[in-house]
Amino acid sequence: MELPKHLKDKINNFANKLSDQGIAPWRLVFYNTIPDYIWDECNNIAREIAIMKRIFNPREKTDSGSLVEIRICDIVPILNTLYKDNPMKEKRYRINNYDVIEKKDILLDKYMDYSKLLDEDGLIEFPKDACLYKRHQSSYPLPFGFRIGDYQALLHRYFRRGCYPLNHYNIDLLNALQIYIDGDKSRRIKIALEEDYIAIPASYGEYFEYDYWYGAYYDEKGLDDRNKMIGLAVHYSDPKKIIAGQYMNRTEFLWKYSDGIKTLEIEELYAMDDIFKGMEHNNVFLTKYLHLQRDINSHRFIHLDCAIKKYDNDAYINRLSTPINKYGHKVNKKKIFRIDGNIPNNNCFGIMHYFFRSNMHIPEYFGAQIIDERTT
Repeated sequence: MELPKHLKDKINNFANKLSDQGIAPWRLVFYNTIPDYIWDECNNIAREIAIMKRIFNPREKTDSGSLVEIRICDIVPILNTLYKDNPMKEKRYRINNYDVIEKKDILLDKYMDYSKLLDEDGLIEFPKDACLYKRHQSSYPLPFGFRIGDYQALLHRYFRRGCYPLNHYNIDLLNALQIYIDGDKSRRIKIALEEDYIAIPASYGEYFEYDYWYGAYYDEKGLDDRNKMIGLAVHYSDPKKIIAGQYMNRTEFLWKYSDGIKTLEIEELYAMDDIFKGMEHNNVFLTKYLHLQRDINSHRFIHLDCAIKKYDNDAYINRLSTPINKYGHKVNKKKIFRIDGNIPNNNCFGIMHYFFRSNMHIPEYFGAQIIDERTT
């Protein structure tokens, strides 16, 4: 539905006000983090849109007695577009551990060598003296990135829970990756960075986020047999056994063999009603994808990369009805890290489990018990 001019002007003025004060539109969903007068103005605009669209809800009445729902989700995507269309202005706000500065391509401005160091996947080698995350080790450098002059480059938002920029990083995955790096001085990892915002190191503070977690050690039997485990396996969630906080989903495991190399692909898929489509996702479906290779002659894993696949609505509907071995690679994806070289089994599967955090199918498939435990 086309918005009238007076409402478009009101939204545009409000977007400019947000931009001037460095308030990202997605923060409006969390009303307790913004000033009351900003929240009130946003509510008034959302109310006008709701009335115009005749969206009803018993929680509020208009002057005419009709029931109307105030839908912030009707205004945030519009504001988000206007906000991002003003690349000249810096936006400052806090995300979990750090105060950040957001501006289009700010990392390229502050880190002159950045573009020269990127590989073909858009990844950069993580410095050996930096820290992804190390649990209970205060002597380590500041986590979730590395220093670039007076600022801190941050890991890509796809390392965050649900790939959402407001959520905390998946610290169990990062801790597992850090353990892998610390295990041998020769080990290296390449990672994806945020390009549109950087952090202020002096603002760092501890942040705690609670979730269910679990881990397992994989049974290695059959790993180095070219004839075993080859093909597709699919695990579905049983609605009666889902732990609170986990998702309704299915996970596909595809093993292949060629020229002494065994390959595993894993993709986590959500039902249409369950997958998260936030305004920061630009209305695309995001799924987690892992690619693993093992040299069966040397009995070791030699490659691991993790990515976020991006589907539009029609492509995702098609994907849900097509198994991974039939769908192929016709989808955009963003790799967030890659490891090449000798990867010990325990490191490999620990990283895998934490990448697919809150997915019970991973320990289920690899023969482990689900652990229902709170962690920070």
